Amino acid sequence: MLEFAGTKKVFLNADGKNGAVSGELKAFLAYVAGRQSEDTFVKKLECAVEKAKQNREWRREYMTLLMRDKENQKIGEKSWLNG
Repeated sequence: MLEFAGTKKVFLNADGKNGAVSGELKAFLAYVAGRQSEDTFVKKLECAVEKAKQNREWRREYMTLLMRDKENQKIGEKSWLNG
């Protein structure tokens, strides 16, 4: 995995059962796992995601980045295979 200066990675197990977790975090994790939630924050997040999905410029930029990332993965795999 690539690391960028000043960034942190957080891995979540949306279906985990261990540890004390707030109701808000449980609602968010349920959303991440694809389940519906009535939590206010999750509802706002869901609206923002839907709005972003409808933005043509954002979708075009996302697809461009996705294509670039896939091409870079192919380059990396070739480089790794050729040693």
